[in-house]
Amino acid sequence: MRILTLNVRGFGSPVKWRYIKELIRKEDVRMLCLQEVRMANFSLNNYCQLWGDNDIDYFYSEPTNRSGGILTIWHKKFFQCSNHFINRWFIVFLGFFKEKNIPVVIVNVYSSCNLHVKRQMWADLLEIRQREPSNSWCILGDFNSIRNERERRGINSSNGNKRELQGFNNFIDNMKMVDIPCIGRKYTWYRPNGKAKSRLDRFLITFEWLQQWPGCKQYVIDRQISYHCALVLKSNVVDWGPKPFRFLDI
Repeated sequence: MRILTLNVRGFGSPVKWRYIKELIRKEDVRMLCLQEVRMANFSLNNYCQLWGDNDIDYFYSEPTNRSGGILTIWHKKFFQCSNHFINRWFIVFLGFFKEKNIPVVIVNVYSSCNLHVKRQMWADLLEIRQREPSNSWCILGDFNSIRNERERRGINSSNGNKRELQGFNNFIDNMKMVDIPCIGRKYTWYRPNGKAKSRLDRFLITFEWLQQWPGCKQYVIDRQISYHCALVLKSNVVDWGPKPFRFLDI
């Protein structure tokens, strides 16, 4: 199980396509989640060329006025989708990873910077969480929010920021999600001059997800083609199957 997320800030450049294609190969990605794609008129053929394989499927939330655009692609050898919900700010899809054959819910998020819109998105996701039977959840992407002041440098705080911090933490608690350990860089978004930086992107998972994939960590890859860093969710615990039974010769 390897999932990659990145806010690409526009996906029309051949340089970005080559970078993502190389990440898919290098990280052995099973599912790709992009935000701010900012492109319309994608076709399955485009995605197959990006992945280098025809056995893939995808969901795409179209950009609004050339802003936004959320894309999720997965290899059908590893994941099967059974249902989905799409709006401007997230894609929710239900299914199962074939290695485990258990129901999961995965959400690809691109949040607005507007606090009112964020609160509505949090409420919408909480409503879906309460009505879906699966407890193995993973929410990922660009949340455009931080959890505490240590996750931001070079940006002045305000009373509005403090309300947002509390709201984001309440959302995580109400969703019963875990902010798992982060390996690599401390921040995931940087201004070009490097003077301002924040941790805006992350993976959030439930305890039930952790039980199925213990040892999950999110790895932050050095920034290359965007203001944002790519993140990869990996479980480094290898399931060797049941231990063989041994007789002791006493």
